[in-house]
Amino acid sequence: MYKILILGSLILSACVSSNTVYLRQVYYNAQTNEIVQCGPFTVLDYREERTVLASLSDCVEDYQRQGYERVPEPN
Repeated sequence: MYKILILGSLILSACVSSNTVYLRQVYYNAQTNEIVQCGPFTVLDYREERTVLASLSDCVEDYQRQGYERVPEPN
């Protein structure tokens, strides 16, 4: 019974991931309408959940410094 609980908790912890954030340049080219994304980052990629969240934050901040702004998820 304990083995199942431990295995279950390991599987669930591996599934922790960040949201995906979409960004587009403020002065974007209307023809290409390029949208970039940050994430999702998962615990499988990193060792700790806070590192996942920091990676998402760093990615978004980097694009914002380049003139991108957050937009809703594209259809």
